[in-house]
Amino acid sequence: MLRSADYHWGIMVRSVFEVGESWVVLRRLWLGGRVAALCALWSCAAAPPTESGSHSVSAAGSTAVEEKVSDGKSTVTVLSRPGDERRKPKPAVGATPPLTDEVCQQRPACAERGLCAASGQDCVARSYADCERMTACASGKCAFTAGQCQPVPDCKDAHECGVRGRCQNDGAGCVAGAVEDCRGATLCPSDGLCSLADGVCVAQLPGDCRRAAACLKQGRCSPRSGACVALRDNECRRSEGCRRDGKCSARGGTCVKSCRESEACANGGRCGEPPAARAGEASCIVVSDQDCQKAAICAELGHCSMGLARRCEAGDDVECRRSRLCREQGRCTATRGRCWPGSKAECEQSTVACKREGRCNHDAGRCVR
Repeated sequence: MLRSADYHWGIMVRSVFEVGESWVVLRRLWLGGRVAALCALWSCAAAPPTESGSHSVSAAGSTAVEEKVSDGKSTVTVLSRPGDERRKPKPAVGATPPLTDEVCQQRPACAERGLCAASGQDCVARSYADCERMTACASGKCAFTAGQCQPVPDCKDAHECGVRGRCQNDGAGCVAGAVEDCRGATLCPSDGLCSLADGVCVAQLPGDCRRAAACLKQGRCSPRSGACVALRDNECRRSEGCRRDGKCSARGGTCVKSCRESEACANGGRCGEPPAARAGEASCIVVSDQDCQKAAICAELGHCSMGLARRCEAGDDVECRRSRLCREQGRCTATRGRCWPGSKAECEQSTVACKREGRCNHDAGRCVR
């Protein structure tokens, strides 16, 4: 039994913790020989003897972080203190990586409900394209409303009727059955798909494209293979794309920037417009040595002269020797319009082929080990 002084000392220690005083205060009050009293208040156990004869304590199986304290004579390991549970931080919850469209498309809900697009941690139907993956929408009898794919009994209620004019059921699915279906669909005024051909709405007549927004905005004013395309420069020059973005030349069925302003000119020296007979279909062409000399292909590959095939080529050894290809790969001799290694000396001076990769010997137009 503790003596009266010890009794009052124990009350003082408990009071310190009850009012939440700091650990420093406790250490000042703690005197030798009071370990038993502390263990009555805290959760601790006797520790195995240390070299100095003092004791450390630890509860078997405890996951608490040990805290050793000593008064110089005895040592205890504190497993918990009053209020510790309130101070313990909550375990961090690992962030779940977001879904991808590919993951959603592999789930059954994609084929069953059209939930084929990723949105955070959920798979959703983002557009009618997701509905088209549904088994129930294979025939085209499907609508996309408020982010949901809904099978419908009649083609006239389907998404494809309002967009592509496929409003009639031919037994296998929804098709365009009348020119009125095409002209009532949204792709008629936007893309010129206003004529009927084999159950599909297409751009067939000149007026189909000329009245379409594709002509006004993008210069695609001529029907070709069922679609509106840009075949002539004057179609592009009248478009909004020419005035706004400088896309005033017809190439490959679309309006693009002139050859002089294109990457083909800056990189490959192809700065000339194709012949009028091939306008709208052909690529830009080389029209002068000067264009080749200003292009990146000259400094990089030594192709600084216009060749017979209307492309930039290596005209002589001098052009090759000025190129990066000569310095790094030893390809300093012009042969058939290109630069190749012509000798062992050319290979040996190369900064990459020889000095870095060890290909310092010459064999049949190549630098080899």
